Amino acid sequence: MNKLINCKSCGQEVSPEAKACPKCGAPIKKKTGCLMMIVYAFVGVIALAVIGSIISGGSKSSNSSNGSSSGNTSQAEPAKLPADHKVGDTFSSGGVEVTITKVEIRTSAGQDLFKSTPADGGQYVAIQWKYKNISTKPISSFDTPTLHLLDPQDVKYDEDTGASSSYATELNLTEKVLSDLNPGISVTAASIFEVSKTAFDQSKWKLLVKGDTEEKVSLQ
Repeated sequence: MNKLINCKSCGQEVSPEAKACPKCGAPIKKKTGCLMMIVYAFVGVIALAVIGSIISGGSKSSNSSNGSSSGNTSQAEPAKLPADHKVGDTFSSGGVEVTITKVEIRTSAGQDLFKSTPADGGQYVAIQWKYKNISTKPISSFDTPTLHLLDPQDVKYDEDTGASSSYATELNLTEKVLSDLNPGISVTAASIFEVSKTAFDQSKWKLLVKGDTEEKVSLQ
């Protein structure tokens, strides 16, 4: 049997299970058990810990953001790798063997009616090269290697087709325009690129040989 308690309003003894005093009608407040007090305290501690963690995390994120914005945001450019090859080297690009034989700076290409000159502020970078089919199958003219210039930022320049044709009239080239390159056959070729006089630096620019693989060649 539950022990009777006194009504705080009139002092009448009442059952602790009663909701109100039968004499004066005052509500009876029940005592909270020790176990419930412990549970409430535990829940409160966990809630405070979670709130503190959220606030701390937000502060760290803010500090990290502030730190990165106040520091130097510019990133150093990655070091440029040296070219894979140099003029005169023979190397393979898939089933083709390539050799860059000559690099020269020119102010014109071709002669007489076939003469070509660069636009104002420009100059020609002329490349002579040869390639050989070292595979066991004929190679289509559309699958033979192509040349491109690369500036110091690796921006790719295509050859000047008209100037290259004019340049070819000066040379005794054996490259076939529309014929397959059969196994064991080697041909000579030439390409010209028009570049700015002020922007071009032969020590920093490279040649890209693009075939089954991509090979970089120093222009010096």
